[in-house]
Amino acid sequence: MLEVCFILAVTVKETSKEKELVMRGQKIVMGVLLAAAPLCLADDATEKARRNNPTSGCDSVCQLKNQDMAFALLIETFRQFRSCQIETDFQTRLRGADKVGSGGAGDGWVIESTSPVMLKLREYIKFLAGQERELRMGQIQTQVVNFENAYRCLRRVDEQTIGVKVPSAVDRQAASQKLKEYVIIAEGPVAAVKPVQPKALSAQFVLYDAEPAAAFPSQMTEACE
Repeated sequence: MLEVCFILAVTVKETSKEKELVMRGQKIVMGVLLAAAPLCLADDATEKARRNNPTSGCDSVCQLKNQDMAFALLIETFRQFRSCQIETDFQTRLRGADKVGSGGAGDGWVIESTSPVMLKLREYIKFLAGQERELRMGQIQTQVVNFENAYRCLRRVDEQTIGVKVPSAVDRQAASQKLKEYVIIAEGPVAAVKPVQPKALSAQFVLYDAEPAAAFPSQMTEACE
């Protein structure tokens, strides 16, 4: 079973609780980066074998399968994190639409909040918010497809190098389940005078497993197959 260790650094500003919740997706500094994140790959069976026989290790086929599982976890983290940001923005727009013409401070509207015109305006704003969400979700799915195509191309080179055809172990559904077991470490405000005890939060606080949207064919890269 693959264990992937990654760090999500969280910077939380001193804002109201409601605003902090709404903007949480934009306050996360992603540490799950291919080039910079401390990514620890270890297969349980391999680790046991190494403890029993220090000279043994993971062969080329094993390493490629571990690489597949690591990629699945990384790409799924990217998809869910970006989906969370999009969904947060969408819900914020819906709440904002409900407040249009409500008569709050600085509202400035002269139309009655319950008038047909105002109700229609709110409905139209929500429609636009939904269209924006659909577009952004489609863009994320297109990026995911392109990343997967690029990975498959590079993987073929790896297979040619080791001279063995290795069945793909990329399983994003399994990666999605695995992500539910992880936590993020929130260190608190950067400018805090006194040290703040880090808090462990569920990864679901910044991840959203949205239904995959339709990718844009015109923006998709050509597959290797």
